[in-house]
Amino acid sequence: MKRTFYRLTLFCALLAAGLTFTSCDEDHYWDYYDYYEEWYDDYDWYNDKFNYGTDQLTAMAQTLNGCWRGTLINEYTNDYGHRERVKMNVEFTFVQYDRRSLNGRGYELDWIGNESQNLNFQWYIDPRSGNIHVKYDSGYTFVLDYRGHSEYSGFSLDNYYFSGVMEGVNNDEYLFFDCSRVSRANAAGKSDTTTSGTDTTPKDKAPAYGSANGMARTDSDLPLALRRR
Repeated sequence: MKRTFYRLTLFCALLAAGLTFTSCDEDHYWDYYDYYEEWYDDYDWYNDKFNYGTDQLTAMAQTLNGCWRGTLINEYTNDYGHRERVKMNVEFTFVQYDRRSLNGRGYELDWIGNESQNLNFQWYIDPRSGNIHVKYDSGYTFVLDYRGHSEYSGFSLDNYYFSGVMEGVNNDEYLFFDCSRVSRANAAGKSDTTTSGTDTTPKDKAPAYGSANGMARTDSDLPLALRRR
């Protein structure tokens, strides 16, 4: 009887170990929390700071944290029902709620010559998928798909460059952007002096996130205009 119980216990232990190793082979290898319970849909991902996740997700948030400057193309439906694209200069600033949080607030500055506009937003990294979600004060929400790899989906993020497309969630707009790092930001929202030029990590060794590497989206022939979201 004791021998049978021992064999059963050993079998259960081996089965549990096998399941553990199998889960490591899944694409979402950071997904070891049970994000599929009912609480997931009720959680305020934008306002309630959270830091449960893996070191990879934390490193991704810390990489995103900071100021990025480049160009932005806004595609939308105009008043006549036609799709239209306009181009502008842009500066994004992402600020974590604290050094390990996977969410925070942000600021967007758009400008053309002497004309400019400021837009505030909140953001979070979805612990299920790695997608970046952005919500502007106007209520417009967008998603940056971690696995997107087409002209209308995906992003690429490392210590030096941040490019991709924000896909409208509650709207039919797209924001295509190509940016370089200007500085990093601390959790209090103040920029420090660490820029891409002083980062000692070799570019070919820097951690990268997203699947849209090398996908340029700028177009010099587009009309210049600011569009509030």
